[in-house]
Amino acid sequence: MPAMQFSIAPWDAGADVASLIGESLKTREKIVDTMVGLTNEACDTLAPMCRPMWWLDATDKETFRIADQFAVGDDVIVAPVVTKGANKRDVYLTKGSWVDVDHADGEVFTGGRWLRNYPAPLAKLPCFVRVET
Repeated sequence: MPAMQFSIAPWDAGADVASLIGESLKTREKIVDTMVGLTNEACDTLAPMCRPMWWLDATDKETFRIADQFAVGDDVIVAPVVTKGANKRDVYLTKGSWVDVDHADGEVFTGGRWLRNYPAPLAKLPCFVRVET
């Protein structure tokens, strides 16, 4: 998210929690430049930084009911796990080409479709960035 605040210091909750927070901060670091740019854009256009999925393609009916993933700007999709104990989830990617930020040199996913049972262990936040092909 653009802003972060901890009520309890992660290291006070235990080494495992501190490690998990560290992993999520590594993911955030990969898109922080995008977030800084979106801050400037929001000042100029009043467009929100974090957007519902339908914002990416208002003609894509699949996006209308997605309430458990969101976009950061137009080129980042974040799909957190919101089910206790889950280690995979379905992720919807809108039109375009996308890569997992943790595997930016890896597989390019064609959007306009669901990725079913995408791996999402506790230490991994599914986060995709749009790429040019």
